[in-house]
Amino acid sequence: MWLSRFFLLMYAWNFRGNHRITVENDVETSVTVNDIQRISELVTSSFYGETAMRSKKGFMGRKEIVVIGSGTVRAGFDLSSMTEDDFYCDGDTLYLDLPEPKILDVIVNPKDYEIFDCNSKDWSQNEINNIVSQMRKEIERDAIKHGVLATANTEGVKKMQRLLMDFGFADVRVS
Repeated sequence: MWLSRFFLLMYAWNFRGNHRITVENDVETSVTVNDIQRISELVTSSFYGETAMRSKKGFMGRKEIVVIGSGTVRAGFDLSSMTEDDFYCDGDTLYLDLPEPKILDVIVNPKDYEIFDCNSKDWSQNEINNIVSQMRKEIERDAIKHGVLATANTEGVKKMQRLLMDFGFADVRVS
């Protein structure tokens, strides 16, 4: 999580003096719709989860495999979809309409799972990939159940307010 904050801060610092525009109220700011869109994804929450998936096949389910794995869910905002309609400036107050937070990705690397079974040669790589795909969905459901989207929303509002206030707005109201 600290890494995403670092990159956001570095990105903001780099475009701070490069894209000056004058808003109708004569408040100078470095923020433009294009600048926000170029951030693209703002990750504001992550969740680490572990799960075990069991699968059976064959006559009376005698061939069994257990896959235990872990993964990371990243949640936040897709800022690339924002338009000028999402920004409104009234004096030195900026009103910002953020998109809904969403799951940006679920990462389960091959090194993040272990296979336990009686006979692994009975399982094709495609079958194992299907089990890992189910595992990915389970970790995502668990993250949502534990409030990763609510945390992403709360943290996203705070981060956008701080970022935009650093560019000269006295108040930033995010909805």
